Amino acid sequence: MRLSIIFIWVVFSSCNNSEGIKTSNQFFQVKEYFIKQAEALQNNNIHLQKSIMRDHKEESKNIVSVDWKKELRPFEDCDLNKPAWKKSYKADTFYLSNQKYLIYDALEPKLSVRKLEVIFRADTVFMVKISIERKNAYYQSSQQLQYEPWKGYTVIGSQKVILADPTNFNINAIFH
Repeated sequence: MRLSIIFIWVVFSSCNNSEGIKTSNQFFQVKEYFIKQAEALQNNNIHLQKSIMRDHKEESKNIVSVDWKKELRPFEDCDLNKPAWKKSYKADTFYLSNQKYLIYDALEPKLSVRKLEVIFRADTVFMVKISIERKNAYYQSSQQLQYEPWKGYTVIGSQKVILADPTNFNINAIFH
């Protein structure tokens, strides 16, 4: 009887281990970071100057009422913290000058987020860079996303659909 009580206690106490929580969120918290960024930009009434170039045609506009959650969703969608991806990325950390680099490289070819790089200065996120590739028998695309807090972001990409001409685009967004 005493042995079974000890066994039950050990099993249940191991479920509340803080290390179990850490391993489920082993990568930089991309989703949470960009949710907080969207809230901060919204609360500070930050406006947006956005330029979009697609196949050598450019369009620019100033946006006063910005839906920041929608605007930052492409970054938020690159979260690596999914249980199935626990061992799908190689993580490296290094320091150069006054900057800390967290770099995550995809280990499996099927993963669309190929690389995620987070650069810190003085323990604050200075820049986030993301490389995305998607392809199947009918479609191929690549994107390079770069985000600088309180400054802006860029998205450079290309896509090719079977039986269609390739499309290239560049989005440059400046916060003000």
